[in-house]
This record gives sequence, C-alpha cells and structure tokens, in this order.
Amino acid sequence: MRLSGFLLHGLVLTIAAMPYHVDVEREARRIIADDYAGRSVTDDAIRWAVLALEAGFDSPNVLMLAASERPANWFETERYFRAALAEVGVPWPDRNTALRAAALDMAAAIVRGEAEPKRTVQRISRFAVALDYPSDMMELYCLEDDLDIQYGFNAVTPERWEAAARSASERLLASAGASAV
Repeated sequence: MRLSGFLLHGLVLTIAAMPYHVDVEREARRIIADDYAGRSVTDDAIRWAVLALEAGFDSPNVLMLAASERPANWFETERYFRAALAEVGVPWPDRNTALRAAALDMAAAIVRGEAEPKRTVQRISRFAVALDYPSDMMELYCLEDDLDIQYGFNAVTPERWEAAARSASERLLASAGASAV
C-alpha cells in the first residue's frame, strides 16, 4: 500500500491507495463507449480520475483531471482524459471495440448481480444503437423497450423482466465466447 498526497483546490489530500481493487481500465472503457454512444461523459471522466488516484495512479494528467472544476466541458476534459489514459497504460480503443467490450462487461455484471439490470440494459441498448443493431445484442435492445410497458396486455413483472435480462445477458456473453467471471 502506498500513500499519495496532492494539492486539490488549496487543500492537501492524502489518499491511502488500496491494492488495485478498482478496475481503472474497465471503467475507462465504459466511459469511452458512452462517449462513442453520444452520452455526455465529462463528469464521468473526472470521477474516473479520482478512482485512478485512489488506485495509486498519480500521474500529472490524472491529477489535473481529478482537480478539474465542474461544470467542465468535454473539449478540455477529453485532452486530459486521453493523456491520463496513456499515462496509466489504458489504450483508447476504436469505436466498435469500445462499444462491444463495454456491452460485454455490463452483461457480465448483470449476470454476476453486480449491476442494476434496468439501467445497465438501457446503456447496452444505447451501445446496440451506436453499433447499428448487431443481432447478438437485439434481445437486450428489445428488453429495453419492454421497460416502457408498465400495464396492459404485455405487462411484465419486474422479477420476470430482470430474469429475462439475466438470461439475455448470458446469451450475449455465450455468443461472444465470454463468461461472467
């Protein structure tokens, strides 16, 4: 364990770095995928920098990004985010790779019970749209539509919907040759 001190808005903060329990690369990939899918990720990038600091990455651009004032704009934030990723050894993937990898990570989190299914399926659905509706993601995309059906002939209980989301996530992982572990 390593202690890291830095100056943030005039305050000296000391962070006890935990033994890399935060998956800095996975979270960065999700932010990049959200950016490719058209979601505003400025605040997410700043939160990522704080997580990176907590994990022991205290490079110049990580520090600069973590100290960014909100509201920030993506035009400035993206430059620091890309540089910080390079400093911690996380590559900036191409659009398809980022979207697909994030969708698989999120599907695995649903299967493991680590992610709230409704919000996670909504994000995976956005990725499916950005990828031009790949066939292996269509089941989750259609499940997102089912969230709008609250009453009536096709009403689904929350429990049945969540079970369907887990099953669809398992099938997405299997089609990619991936597992939830």
